[in-house]
Parts: sequence; C-alpha cells; structure tokens
Amino acid sequence: MKKRLFKSLRQQLEYEIVFAKNVSRPYHDAKKKLDIVDFEYRGHPYQLVLNGKIMLDTRQQKIQIESFQDLVDGLTQTNRKPQKAVA
Repeated sequence: MKKRLFKSLRQQLEYEIVFAKNVSRPYHDAKKKLDIVDFEYRGHPYQLVLNGKIMLDTRQQKIQIESFQDLVDGLTQTNRKPQKAVA
C-alpha cells in the first residue's frame, strides 16, 4: 500500500504541484534499502523517501507523509521564510 502511495505522490509532484521541478524517477538505494525520488521545489532540493514509511526529506527536517495533503503541507511549511519580529 505504501509503495502505491509513493508512486502516486511522485506523479502528483510531477503533474500537479506547480513549483516542483526535475522530479526524478523512483530509484532504489540498495545500501540503505530505500526507494527515493529527488526533486526541486521553489529552487530547493528535496527527497521523497520510502522505507516502511514515506518521509519528505528537507534540509532542516524529515516529515512523515501519509497523504497528498501531508506532502503539500510539508512543502509549504518548509518553504516559508521566517517573519521578522515587529518591535
């Protein structure tokens, strides 16, 4: 079931998320036993990783993904710029 969701998320990245670019085909990292999709979102590198769970790997954190909405939320959260405090 997770593998099917993983493949579906990859297709949605490629065709439905406007700022996702250079979406790779899923590939297998035999050493770590992971399936991985590399892509860019708004100029930043990301990975979608399947290893029992589906994780969105960003530079700052890893976010567990269980649906398309989780993926969209994760991308928008990690791409927000910190707001300056107003004194």
